[in-house]
Amino acid sequence: MPVYHKYGMQLLFRGPLQRELLTTNAIRNFFARETLRLGKAFNEPKSRKHIQAFIKIYQINLNELLEPNIQRYFTFNEFFYRKLKVDARPIDNRDDPCTLVSAADCRLILFDSISEATRIWIKGHQFSLEHLFEDEILAKEFENGSIAVFRLSPADYHRFHSPISGKIGEHMKTITGTYYTVNPIAIREQLDVLTRNQRTMITIESNYFEKVAFVAIGALFVGSVNFTVKPHQSIEKGDELAIGVKVKIIYLGYFAYGGSTIVIVFRAGMIKWDDDLQHNSKNSMETLVRMGEHIGQRTSEEERQQYLLDSSKDSNKNGTVTQLLCFFPNMSNLNNFK
Repeated sequence: MPVYHKYGMQLLFRGPLQRELLTTNAIRNFFARETLRLGKAFNEPKSRKHIQAFIKIYQINLNELLEPNIQRYFTFNEFFYRKLKVDARPIDNRDDPCTLVSAADCRLILFDSISEATRIWIKGHQFSLEHLFEDEILAKEFENGSIAVFRLSPADYHRFHSPISGKIGEHMKTITGTYYTVNPIAIREQLDVLTRNQRTMITIESNYFEKVAFVAIGALFVGSVNFTVKPHQSIEKGDELAIGVKVKIIYLGYFAYGGSTIVIVFRAGMIKWDDDLQHNSKNSMETLVRMGEHIGQRTSEEERQQYLLDSSKDSNKNGTVTQLLCFFPNMSNLNNFK
């Protein structure tokens, strides 16, 4: 991210009045213009002059690239969504259909439920699955499901992969929006970054994970989100799809220049996250992970049913407390009934 953009974002999020500016049409239009301008500029041949400086600043390891010769990248964006060698990102437990791997090189945070995510990490006023998907029926299928947020920085490998084996579902659409930054400085403010940014979503259908929602979210200076798969296409954890031809590594798509985010949602009780990742997430800490690394696994059916039962009890308990507070908004009022 250019320095003046970086410090500009810090200033915008410094106080409540500045943050209020982010909701104005003028600021949103500015972000859109700058994002589209940079996206176009980085597709021009003259943009290749920035590649060498980018490599130096972010210490990109050329040895793991499928094409390590930077002279063969004709635009900056071609280098930005570069491919890796087959063995650069080993896929954990490739043949185990019940394990879940990271979809990208990223900073990862994850939660057992949407309510936990909004309590600890996602602070947008109107964040909900219905707003994220723009689909009320689909949102109900994932009610209080598990959620993982994969945040990619400009330095990261920017192709994203399937975390599981399965088949691309019918739900595949682009949702128009603005281009706020996806930096935690924004996600942890009361600004609906994840549900207001331009994004593309698909679903993945699996014999082991049922239906999974995969949302690729563009951001400030991310000109495009590009999926390389189509509805009904079969995918396997760790295989690559290139123009429909199966080769050795899979990517579902890629982001053009900028930081960006992937949100993956599972149905309630379906996932047991790795302990270290869950511990960090509960303490509001992202964890650096690489694509293909183990991040969780499918729960047993007994574990899932117990989770759903416990969640139902908690929901009923919360409902009872809410009803009591309606009658007794101040706990001191209870003294009248002693």
